[in-house]
Amino acid sequence: MLKTLIKKQILELFQSYFVDRKTGKTRNLKGIIAFSSLIIFAFISLGITFYGMASKLGVGILNKEINWAYFSIMAILSIALGVFASVFNTYASLYLPKDNELILSLPIKTKNILLSRLIGVYTVSLMYSALIWIPTIIAYYILVPLNILNIIFPILVIFIIALFVTLLSCLLGFIVAVISSKTNGSNFIKLLFSLLIIGIYYLVYYKITDYFSKISENLEHISIWIKSCLHYIYWIGEASDGNILSMISLLAITLAISGIGFFILTKTFINLSLVKNNSPKVKNKTLNYKKRTIDKALLIREYKSFVSVPTWVLNGGFGLLVMPAIAILMISKENVVYETIISMSATIPNLLEILPVIILIAVCFIISTNCILAVSISMEGKSFWQLKALPVTAWRILKNKEKMSVQMNFIAAVPFILVACKVLNIKYLKMILIFLGVYIFAYLMADFGLFLNLKNPNFNWTNAATLTKQSIPVMINLFGGWLFNLALIYAAMYLSDLVNSLYIIGGCILIFTVLCYILRTWLKNNGTKIFNEL
Repeated sequence: MLKTLIKKQILELFQSYFVDRKTGKTRNLKGIIAFSSLIIFAFISLGITFYGMASKLGVGILNKEINWAYFSIMAILSIALGVFASVFNTYASLYLPKDNELILSLPIKTKNILLSRLIGVYTVSLMYSALIWIPTIIAYYILVPLNILNIIFPILVIFIIALFVTLLSCLLGFIVAVISSKTNGSNFIKLLFSLLIIGIYYLVYYKITDYFSKISENLEHISIWIKSCLHYIYWIGEASDGNILSMISLLAITLAISGIGFFILTKTFINLSLVKNNSPKVKNKTLNYKKRTIDKALLIREYKSFVSVPTWVLNGGFGLLVMPAIAILMISKENVVYETIISMSATIPNLLEILPVIILIAVCFIISTNCILAVSISMEGKSFWQLKALPVTAWRILKNKEKMSVQMNFIAAVPFILVACKVLNIKYLKMILIFLGVYIFAYLMADFGLFLNLKNPNFNWTNAATLTKQSIPVMINLFGGWLFNLALIYAAMYLSDLVNSLYIIGGCILIFTVLCYILRTWLKNNGTKIFNEL
């Protein structure tokens, strides 16, 4: 029975290789090969990136009698990536799997169920930890003289690291499950955690060179700190460099902690797996409902639908977070931004003259990445009939979807425009025109998204992430918006020698208005007919 459970867990883990989550159908052989090739390519690309990091670090550390510090530093990165990548898989597969009730009702030993799920978690931990550790080993083999111990031990250590990552993932997964149960669902926690990962990713991406330079400059202090405070990480480094005693200590400690963790999980597994049912008792209370107009009720419904799906927020509305973030960055680096523009103006003719146009198109470019309405109708899924059953016209529904998207995009753009105009000394008239252009463009992209989704709806999706990332309307909305804005900036650069930037902004506003009028007219007439026939 344990073998069957393990097989089931592994198949679930790699289900996306064999099943198209967009349609829920089994992939054919070509589809499996294509999808697998894409994943392999992504892993190889990341591996090459991590190899470059490891090589740069290794040149400054290896062959200086502290080879262990090289492995210790890379082990920290490997553990961090493994934990961040597998914690939600742990949360979903160990504590709150969809088949909990079915599996627990079968005559199967609790420890077998737990062990099979832990093996699934261990597999994911091993995959992501190895993504950094394998390039680390390759760089080490190239840079140092080799013997049997320092060839074999680094390979063995990755399996120990994966076990340690599994333990941390189980702990963090349990914390996520408990917090999720207290907040009546996991969407809010998933959204916060995803934003945290994105923030950490960009921080590391932009600072990684500085960090590695600082490591090389302060190598002695860092190695002393690791050796005195992070004993476990120190043993990983020593064991990887071929130290037998450290390998024995590392293995013994890891197995001991794993044994204790498994014992605790075995005793509390039933309660942990049913943690979602530990919701507080509901007290009877009188609810006072406020009367709302039809339009306001529909608008609130659209907002609630959007924020209830974290993948929709992150994939469809990431630009909503980017614009305020850029505004904050420009405030903190005001002098740098201004000096950069002045220095660029020496090589780019008329740059200062068309700065207002650049601000307008930059905001429009970010708004075009917010493909909120390109999947808004498809996101209704099997409950689309409920929307159609409402005693309101199709145009009223579409108009409030449009209004929701415009409001969010324009509100997010306001701080960006204000800060950019202040830092770059843009005159008030041009700033007002920038606001007007952005407002109309927000309507244009909202109507374009609705147009695309009405032309190509998909109510049979099985995974919201796939719908918001890979659907045809999203792709056309995203790349179409980008190409449109690139064409505008090239036209602006060409016209900057001929006319004032005020007229260029006016021309952009005119183009936005005409296209918006065409799309809105289509939505009112043909769009509502298509909506009613869906």
